Amino acid sequence: MYYCIVDTRAELKDPAPLFATNVEGLRTVLDVAVEAKLQRFVFLSTIGTIAVGPNGESVDEDTPFNWADRAG
Repeated sequence: MYYCIVDTRAELKDPAPLFATNVEGLRTVLDVAVEAKLQRFVFLSTIGTIAVGPNGESVDEDTPFNWADRAG
């Protein structure tokens, strides 16, 4: 089983939805995997795919890259 579900909404003031998805959701899936005697569980995750913009907003692959700020 491959597990790569994550809630990345860093802009949320209340972390409860993130905890529900990222911690409790994973725990539930792992419990089911154990009950099913799953042979292999692959967890995929990287915070490197997530960024926060200059005003605290979440950015994604559709956000324009600011080359001028990175050029130094």
